[in-house]
Amino acid sequence: MEEKRTKLQVGSLLATGALFVIFLGVYLFQFTRPGAFIAGEFFPAQPAGDTVLYQGELHGVPGVLIFEPQEDGGVFLLQFGGFSEKYGFAFGEEEGPYGRPLAITGGDGALVLECFYAGPNLPLLDGTGAPATDDGLTITAETAGESQTTLFSTPFTSLARLAAGDNVHYRGSWQWFFFISVLAGLLNLTVAFPMAWFKLNHFLSVRDPEPSDFYLAMMKVEWVLVPVLLLIGYLWGMTLYT
Repeated sequence: MEEKRTKLQVGSLLATGALFVIFLGVYLFQFTRPGAFIAGEFFPAQPAGDTVLYQGELHGVPGVLIFEPQEDGGVFLLQFGGFSEKYGFAFGEEEGPYGRPLAITGGDGALVLECFYAGPNLPLLDGTGAPATDDGLTITAETAGESQTTLFSTPFTSLARLAAGDNVHYRGSWQWFFFISVLAGLLNLTVAFPMAWFKLNHFLSVRDPEPSDFYLAMMKVEWVLVPVLLLIGYLWGMTLYT
């Protein structure tokens, strides 16, 4: 018969259960807050009527990106530091030789880039199937009264994915959450039934096995480490994106 559980065992089990409930709520909350990756940085989405506002840093310069979805693409307004520019993205109706034809225009309606959108994991392609080159743009960011000029490439590829509906992401990985939760369940069994777990591991090699003092000491250490390791695992999952 399993011995009566100690306060340390009960505390370990309660802590593990609390972690599961807390992070389940955190993951569910994060999946109500979609965002997009712009030039490798995650921009949370903030719906505002017919537009969506994305706020973050583009090449180290804080600012906002305002997206107005349209049937064949969308219109973007980039405001970072002293730089403000509007771009229109219009996809062609028929599939081209390298994907969907895409015309990118500036705020004045002039053509900036004509290319093909091949998919969410591919760069924009030109008429020869080679990656299309993004134009470098200059922005001026003011810090403590001083102006600093920065040259960067407009993230046309990221914007094209967003206009195509292929750039919607969420903070946190459900696959990782499920893995950690299953692991937590297995570890909780070893915490809740330590002697049964010990005998299960040794009954084939030893008749009536009895744990050593060292094993009993390490068992208590395990009860302390289990919630700590699971906390680290759940937190690690929040650094991933779906």
